[in-house]
Amino acid sequence: MISRLKINQLSIKAKLQILLLMISLSSILVVSYLAWERSRNNLRDTIFNQLTSVRSSKTYQIESYFELLENHIQTLAEAPMVVESMQQFQQAHQSLNFKSNTENVENSENSENKSVEAQQKTWLASLETYYTEEYFPRLKKGVKGEPSFTVYKPTTLTGLYLQYHYIANNPNPVGEKDKLLNAGDRSQYSQVHSKYQPLFRNLIQEFGYYDLFLIDPNTLEIIYSVYKEADYATSLQDGPYRKSNLAAVVEAVQDTPEQGAVQIVDFKRYYPSYGAPASFFAAPIYDGSQLIGILAIQLPIDEINNVLTQKQNWENEGLGESGETYLVGEDKLMRSASRFLLEDKSGYMSALRDIGTPERTLKLIDAYDTSILLQKVDTEGVRTALRGQSGTKIIQDYRNVPVLSSYAPVKIPG
Repeated sequence: MISRLKINQLSIKAKLQILLLMISLSSILVVSYLAWERSRNNLRDTIFNQLTSVRSSKTYQIESYFELLENHIQTLAEAPMVVESMQQFQQAHQSLNFKSNTENVENSENSENKSVEAQQKTWLASLETYYTEEYFPRLKKGVKGEPSFTVYKPTTLTGLYLQYHYIANNPNPVGEKDKLLNAGDRSQYSQVHSKYQPLFRNLIQEFGYYDLFLIDPNTLEIIYSVYKEADYATSLQDGPYRKSNLAAVVEAVQDTPEQGAVQIVDFKRYYPSYGAPASFFAAPIYDGSQLIGILAIQLPIDEINNVLTQKQNWENEGLGESGETYLVGEDKLMRSASRFLLEDKSGYMSALRDIGTPERTLKLIDAYDTSILLQKVDTEGVRTALRGQSGTKIIQDYRNVPVLSSYAPVKIPG
């Protein structure tokens, strides 16, 4: 009442000045809001454009990287050194000339040559000790139940012989079995191995591959590998890893054996590498018009991560303190490492626990120190990209946190 009386007592001039002041203030507020809204939209558009640019760049890089790998595997499979090594390893493998399988060794009671039988039983016992004390303890962190030597052992005496000499009786520790050049058994195989092992080891180290395999196209036996893990000297046809993705890529080569054709399989947990994620390239090896072997390469996870993270220099890529780029497969599981795992593992694990991630998944992420094949990414961006579409918008990420996200499908055959 008093305020109204005071206003009524003001002169017309004063009232006009107050009115003009209110109009000016309102105009300033409106203009300020519009400027703020425009600045916010411009900033958002700038960030979206930057994210889209980073996404396009990374898409090109990862597609180019896989294309480069494919071309290199094709070139390797046709290289004279690989063709010659395949021929020589095959001959040396056949020269070992073991006819029976490991079951015959365990169950045999009457042998014409007791010393040979006793020697073979020694190989088997030594290999069982290696599996029990070295391989299984590392494998168990990623598998359910108790691994059995009966399930994982080589199925042939030739495989038993090679695993004994190059794995169980190898004086080098696990992870360094590649250092043994010659098993000292005076076999033709060891002579060939000592010739090519340094060459192939240098080759995969130079290109960052995890491992290299030479495989017999008829028996599907792995007659050579650089690092001598548990898949070495086993059969991908009826051995313990016949259902692995290495067996799958070899089967793809058999289905498409044309010279120059290169096959690739998606990541899958690979037991010979203690259950760590692995993917493979493979190509046929020809001597003229004759198929004599299959070359397989185990892909390097670290190199894929380096492409996506610029060797963990996210800020230099324009992703600030929390931005990341990652690959997701059709199963909506990661195919590269999460930045949050690499930079703040405890915080990352806590965030996953808060959104209800199963405890077994958390234990596997912790044990393998990777989110590959373990981190589920069922976001709007992933679902849209898997339908072949691309876009940039604000979505909830795999930690259930709102983020600016840019997504698109990646074209990698296989």
